[in-house]
Amino acid sequence: MPQRIKLSCTDFTFGLLSHDDALALIRTIDLDGADIGIFAVDSFLTPRDVLSDIPAAARRMRAKLKRARLNLADMFFIPGDVSKLSANHPEPRVRRRSRNLFQQIVDYTQRCGGRHLSILPGMPYPSESRAVSFNRAAEELAWRIDIARKARITLSVEAHLGSVAHTPAQALKLIERARGLTLTLDFSHFTYQGIKQADLDSLIPHASHVHARGASRGHRQSPATTNTINYARLARQLRRIDYRGYISFEYEVFDVDPGDELDTLGETIRLRDVIRKALK
Repeated sequence: MPQRIKLSCTDFTFGLLSHDDALALIRTIDLDGADIGIFAVDSFLTPRDVLSDIPAAARRMRAKLKRARLNLADMFFIPGDVSKLSANHPEPRVRRRSRNLFQQIVDYTQRCGGRHLSILPGMPYPSESRAVSFNRAAEELAWRIDIARKARITLSVEAHLGSVAHTPAQALKLIERARGLTLTLDFSHFTYQGIKQADLDSLIPHASHVHARGASRGHRQSPATTNTINYARLARQLRRIDYRGYISFEYEVFDVDPGDELDTLGETIRLRDVIRKALK
């Protein structure tokens, strides 16, 4: 049976290089695709870089990926400060701006030839109850799912620490409320909180994209020597359900806690080999 699970890497894993060199390195370590991060900070591309002239920016990205011989595995979009420009911000004017930015990034992703878009699910706001923040996030995500579907793009959210979907139960509830929503599944955000891997199994069937990096309790990013996530087990589970998306290596060089800095290249290669062995 041909292997349907493909491997990719986030471009910001090698953020100390130029963008072209980072993409070339991803190809050099024998990965099929690249995840392109578009963040306000700590990324090669910012929203302003790509949204000021979407057709031109898309042509540049397609050319970059072609030179590197990589597929576009995922577009990961965080338009600004997580709390100030969240999809479920309490202020209607901010939500309108957020919707407009989302429509533009869908256009950009489609022009780049992308078929998968990851965003964040929304934040709980101290000025209101968690239930109100959660319900508004579900409504906003439902609107975004419809926009993405019309562009033939799969939309997913990364259920992350500090979001309205910070636990497995909340992530499942969000998927139930926003029909058609999928997950960019990242165990590290749950492992950091001390949640056991077995308690994450219910999320696996909802994944359309997977982030992989070592982690442990209290550490969102850990080397292989202290990592507590069993990625061989996860890879076998994904194969068992006939998962056809990417597993993307997402070690970060920026925005890491003190003590979590590591050799992103070496750790990516080590984890790549663990997952490849499990998939065989």
